[in-house]
Amino acid sequence: MKFRRFLVPLDFSECSRNALGYAINLARHLEGSVEALHVWHTPYFVQPDMVLSLPHRPPVSIRDWVESRALEEMESIIQRCPSSEVRVTLRLEEGEPEPEIVRRALQVADAIVMGTERRSGIQRTLLGSSTEKVVRTSAVPVLVVPYDPIGEQPH
Repeated sequence: MKFRRFLVPLDFSECSRNALGYAINLARHLEGSVEALHVWHTPYFVQPDMVLSLPHRPPVSIRDWVESRALEEMESIIQRCPSSEVRVTLRLEEGEPEPEIVRRALQVADAIVMGTERRSGIQRTLLGSSTEKVVRTSAVPVLVVPYDPIGEQPH
């Protein structure tokens, strides 16, 4: 199996930015591509089509507001990564993050590249880990990038 198409879930944390940098470096060396995926989850008490009114701005649906903010953040992150030689695409999905990551990976990726946060045992047990859930449920290989990596820095 050749690894040329990488899916990187972005939650805008430092560890996900780090994973994106590593995926871009891998794609550069393997002549591959990267898809950065942000999955946003609507709380049960909010309807995505509800209208949000902000001072000095026209009303906008919560879905449109969240998506525009997420795209702005993703574009900002991509601009700071060394991606000129690598095709990086952006994708937004609405839903539960882990199942959406696994579903999207089956469609477009040879590997998922995810970061992991530094957590104590009790935090990991109580809070769970998106990375752990994806590793357990994905049929696509998952590369887990440590929070404090040793070696080539992505930025």
